[in-house]
Amino acid sequence: MAYQTLGELRSLLQQRLGFGSSGAASGINAATIDNFLFNGQIQLYWHTDWKKLTFYADKTVGVGQTLIDYPTTATGAPADANAERILRLAVLVNGIWQPITEGIDPDHYTYIDRQYYPQRYERYGQIELWPQADQVYTVRVWYIRELARFTQDNDRTTIDDDLVFLHALANAKAHYRHPDAEIYAGQLSTLLSNIKTKQFGNRTFKRGSNNEIEVRPRVI
Repeated sequence: MAYQTLGELRSLLQQRLGFGSSGAASGINAATIDNFLFNGQIQLYWHTDWKKLTFYADKTVGVGQTLIDYPTTATGAPADANAERILRLAVLVNGIWQPITEGIDPDHYTYIDRQYYPQRYERYGQIELWPQADQVYTVRVWYIRELARFTQDNDRTTIDDDLVFLHALANAKAHYRHPDAEIYAGQLSTLLSNIKTKQFGNRTFKRGSNNEIEVRPRVI
């Protein structure tokens, strides 16, 4: 399903705000309307780890290697990984996926020359792994992709267009002091809560920790 474009959503939002009959004059507030839509999608993007925007990519780590690049344009993903939205890492050891914990503490650098399979990582300009790999490994990186461009009339939303529209409508109604603004704000709040519940249920977890995979000892 193709989501609606910025131009289409702008026109709909102008109509809902009462600007649809303004003709050429409706272009005066076009930039403001676009801003509500653009910022709405940005805020929604950071609201949760959207399943439809979640991808993974496999990276090869060689002997002695400690740095890997962030994933770029995996199969089926129209945009690169967001470095701030790395979900988790795992390494394939003897046919078993072992979780890699986020966080390299200063004392780990005391053993900088140690070689083993990657057990920890940090997000810097690149992803740093610790310790150095003692052989070639496959590291899998799960991530949330970047938002696609959403500044031109023909650009489509990356997140569900109905949700982007409702977010923009609620904020625009408040901005223009419409009496029904709170109704739409309430609808948006309820919808976002329902989405988050459906995606994660009652689970709680700490990113980078081992939430589902039992660590097994490595066979030497």
